[in-house]
Amino acid sequence: MHLKRFVVQLSWFAIFFAFNLLIAHPVEFESSNLPIIVINTHGQTIPDEYRIVADMGIIFNGPGQRNYVNQPFNHFQGKIAIELRGSSSQMFPKKQYAFETQTENGDNLNVSLLGLPRENDWILYGPYSDKSLMRNVLIYQLSREMGQYASRTRFCELILNDDYRGLYILMEKIKRDKHRVHISKLKAKETTGDELTGGYIIKIDKLAGEEIDGWYSIFPPYPESNYRIYYQYHYPKPDRIVKEQKTYIQNWIFRFEKTFYANTFMEVDSGYYRFVNLNSFIDFFILNEISRNVDGYRLSTFMYKDRDSKDPYLHMGPIWDFNLGFGNADYYHAYQTDGWQVHFNRDPETQYDPFKIPFWWERLVIDSVFMKQMIQRYQQLRSSILATDHIVDLIHSYVDTLSEAQVRNFERWPILGTYVWPNYYVGQNYEDEIQYLINWIKNRLNWMDSQLFDTEPPTAPSQLSLLAINHSSVSISWKTAEDNVGIAGYDIYLDGEYCKSTRISYVQISDLLDDHSYTISVRSRDFAANRSLDQAILTVKTPPFTAADGIIALKTNHFFNIDGEMEHEWSAFPWHDIKNTIAGNIANESDLSAKFKMAWNDTYIYLFVKINDEQKVRDSGGNFWADDLLEVYFDMDNGKSNNFTNNDFQFQLTLVDSNLRELQHQAISGVLQKVIFLNDGYQIEMAFPWTTLLSGAKNGK
Repeated sequence: MHLKRFVVQLSWFAIFFAFNLLIAHPVEFESSNLPIIVINTHGQTIPDEYRIVADMGIIFNGPGQRNYVNQPFNHFQGKIAIELRGSSSQMFPKKQYAFETQTENGDNLNVSLLGLPRENDWILYGPYSDKSLMRNVLIYQLSREMGQYASRTRFCELILNDDYRGLYILMEKIKRDKHRVHISKLKAKETTGDELTGGYIIKIDKLAGEEIDGWYSIFPPYPESNYRIYYQYHYPKPDRIVKEQKTYIQNWIFRFEKTFYANTFMEVDSGYYRFVNLNSFIDFFILNEISRNVDGYRLSTFMYKDRDSKDPYLHMGPIWDFNLGFGNADYYHAYQTDGWQVHFNRDPETQYDPFKIPFWWERLVIDSVFMKQMIQRYQQLRSSILATDHIVDLIHSYVDTLSEAQVRNFERWPILGTYVWPNYYVGQNYEDEIQYLINWIKNRLNWMDSQLFDTEPPTAPSQLSLLAINHSSVSISWKTAEDNVGIAGYDIYLDGEYCKSTRISYVQISDLLDDHSYTISVRSRDFAANRSLDQAILTVKTPPFTAADGIIALKTNHFFNIDGEMEHEWSAFPWHDIKNTIAGNIANESDLSAKFKMAWNDTYIYLFVKINDEQKVRDSGGNFWADDLLEVYFDMDNGKSNNFTNNDFQFQLTLVDSNLRELQHQAISGVLQKVIFLNDGYQIEMAFPWTTLLSGAKNGK
């Protein structure tokens, strides 16, 4: 492309966006200190749903050299396949693009663009609502300096179909590659063994953009939430990942989340540490919090897992899309320099937003191991990479680089001094926008320092009192504690073992045994993981079930996965002890003891049984009764007779070999069961269809 001079001459037009009237001005563009990218679509409109073929050239004479529009392409010249990208950003007149470098016949062409490692997938990001033009560049730079990969970037200016489009940023797309997310390549034929275990890239994001496929977590982001986290396949791509690989990564994430959901999630051997690369989680947390990214943890969130033989842990990152960070959003309190973004789910303003933060982030910040390591890391970074002077120096270096390009950009897009969604601050000029960014970062870091450099423990809660008690739950309250920087929450312990946490001075503890004494203690905690030296203690005893109480079986809207594992939904249902012995003597609880839970919906009645048994026996020689056996009896007419009647069902399940029979009607059709062998006994989960029991669910029966 040879031009004596490139002038963008646009007729007057108006774009109505977020109550702004935007007038485009002509821009004279002859040369730049930045690389110049020129794209020609030959009259085609760039679509969102698919890519079109276009020509692209780059004028770049090297660092420190001036680039002229009338020069021939000297850095790259060739074919690309290009499409629109982004979600809410597509409403802006300045568009974002994804493109792929190609050969003449349409094959992928790996090239190095502007000094970035060779690849074929690229992003042209055009900052619009971010009037500093640098929020993404800044946070990605900090991430890389911290040792965590983030997309490398290059400032440039774009000409599209002879139209000057302003300042853009060439970026690497998040992709599995030895220079990007360096994990194992996973082929469709790799469906067993170590090969199946990686690598995977998973994301949490809006359901927009590229082809979308994934699965919903069964764990709510907070108790009683109707929303669920949707995990999406990023690599392998949705159209390439095969069934076995989907099953593997879904089951892996399920085990990861299940471990976090359990009260034992902080245990050294059985807790979450065996699943995660803790350093990556810590750095991901710090980067999201220093920017108070309004989308942090819940949108544009990536994580990856390599092959077990190389690295069996889940890594958070790479970070992505922080243009609304650093005080640039006027909603959900993201503009405030105090407060923790990780507590997003607790904000009443966010209750109807379907995009929630996964529950395990809240679990992480109550774990003293995570918090102490995070605080140590933060303090170390504040004297180096996250030092205020270093961040301000980076910003000033970007300002110097953009000194002339930002002028042309805001001539093309005259939005300085006007509100563009979702600006919290509207500067009258570029210098105002930069000064706001610097001041916001200083104030944010100072507030985080006040929280994370704190070593003073809070006072203990007091006046712990019993509010309500029944067979399976206890409700207690206490007088709030005090702290020099603020109480982050309270940790509840049951008989000395961690039970749950809360931010309010009230809690209900469920899933208790009847006729049992418990010691409940409460300790206060600040965000720096300082816990009160003393604790409030209360001893309670649940009342016993009696024959008049019967068995409480509560309804659920959930369909349990019959796998012998205790899904978190089971925690809402009480345990019932099995205390009657038909034959023989029981020496102690390890000799033989059992408890069970029941639940039902309109399709099944569910049973979960935990048996302690010091010996596993299968010596019947064909006699069911001589094996280790679970027997389930249904009195369907509620006749309470000592004899079996036509309406009764008697199921027997041998525990060693999982043989099932029903003695009265031979009715085992559709009955689901799973037995898991434990070191100290068995764990059994069963589902009985109401149709097999020749009945439907009836309240009060």
